[in-house]
Amino acid sequence: MKHIVAITLLSLFIVIANTGIWAMPNLSMQHMVSQSLTKVPFDDPNAHYIYTNYFEPLLFKLLGGKSLLAYALYTLFISTLFFIVFAIWFIYHHGKEVAIHQHKLLLAVTFPLFMIPFYWVGMDGMTLLLMLLIMLSLNRPIVILPAILLGLQHFEQGFSAFLLLSGSLTLSYLISKDKQHLSLLKRLAIITLSILAGKLLLSFWFYFMNVGLSGDRNSYLQNNLELFLSMFKSSSFTILYSLLGVGWIVVATNAKKLWPFLVAVAVVFSLTAIVGDQTRVGLIVLFPSLFFWVMMDKELWQKIKQNTTYLLVALYLLLPVVVVWGAPHGALLKHDLKLLKEYKNNTLDIATFDWLAPFKAEDFKDKAAPLTEYKAKIELQEELPLYCEENKECKIHLKVTNTSNQTWQHLSSGAYSINLSYHIESKEGQILLSDGIRTPLPHAISSGVTIPLYLEIKKGLQRGHYLIKADMVQESVTWFQKMDSTSSLCFALEIK
Repeated sequence: MKHIVAITLLSLFIVIANTGIWAMPNLSMQHMVSQSLTKVPFDDPNAHYIYTNYFEPLLFKLLGGKSLLAYALYTLFISTLFFIVFAIWFIYHHGKEVAIHQHKLLLAVTFPLFMIPFYWVGMDGMTLLLMLLIMLSLNRPIVILPAILLGLQHFEQGFSAFLLLSGSLTLSYLISKDKQHLSLLKRLAIITLSILAGKLLLSFWFYFMNVGLSGDRNSYLQNNLELFLSMFKSSSFTILYSLLGVGWIVVATNAKKLWPFLVAVAVVFSLTAIVGDQTRVGLIVLFPSLFFWVMMDKELWQKIKQNTTYLLVALYLLLPVVVVWGAPHGALLKHDLKLLKEYKNNTLDIATFDWLAPFKAEDFKDKAAPLTEYKAKIELQEELPLYCEENKECKIHLKVTNTSNQTWQHLSSGAYSINLSYHIESKEGQILLSDGIRTPLPHAISSGVTIPLYLEIKKGLQRGHYLIKADMVQESVTWFQKMDSTSSLCFALEIK
């Protein structure tokens, strides 16, 4: 038992040490879903798809979860649970001699799939955990339960993933005439129908509760298809490598046996041309096929030589981590060190995780440009009068509407990024602070869309009455109020 625990923890350490950890940029929106299960808590229709990843927030609420910090820890636990369940299965499926004494588990987790739940801590961990539970109960009646839950969690990825496995099995059956494949195809048909049933249950629930969904995947795809295609064109070879990483060596040296899996890889690679987060989405959709064709094959893992295992694990640690999201990105070490610095300085707030994304504006330079219209509507979401405590930071919740005819592009920092900020004046009109703390956009904001944002009022204000002038700003260009006087909002704030 000690050996099982030791090698499981070592394999987890190898993955996280090589890639780092990052909370998904919409983690706080996922948390908002858990606290508002019958009404969409955000207005942007392009973000409504987050609400349809329903099971993980639902389970959090049923467990009594409330705070954003608790939700972040909960999703990290789900990601870790996925990893541990896989590791324990691998050890018992292949035997201690292969998995532990020959260290094949360390080789198995070098496949990039296992870093994704930590590279994007959030909804992906639950999606992968449910897929894993389906694969582990493939021949048992209970498989229907995780399949239905997968339909509640992420229908598109789940349905596509098991349809892909069914397709590769069908090709193999047509050539080999293996009746076991035919039996498995029947099981996979039940699984895909159960995933569909889960989605229908969710749709009926949303309909009867009138939750207010107005966005859909099709419109999201239409709005972003040109961008996705251009990203795919510029990064296609990197995307292909990122799907298997050093695992390509294992697959390529067994290509004759694993040809159905290579067909699945080819299909996933072609599909990445029309989705964002190419590595992330590609790996999740590929997971059931990877598990069935590669991870379950006892003969394959037994014949891999010990020296080969050590070499590939060393290559995994030495070669750059590659994840393609708009452009190739590497490990998250710098990002994690930044979080540690924020924590050390006592300035880290879990609510700001969305704005601490490691993928900066320089990765999307083609988006950076001055606006031609500077129009916005800013409204308070809190009742007047407003109070804050002396020498403490406070947050004031607002609603911001893009009233221009342009889309505000999402750049997390740098020139041309668009932020919410403020000026502070005394009650006599004297300017006390001309540049307040910035609150970035969580994502691109289309014309006419309203989103919740907050002002973070810096500490240091003495007791008294102040005027806060909230305004949008495009960095290196202008404050919106200078171009349109109706774009700002002025309100009184008392420091007690």
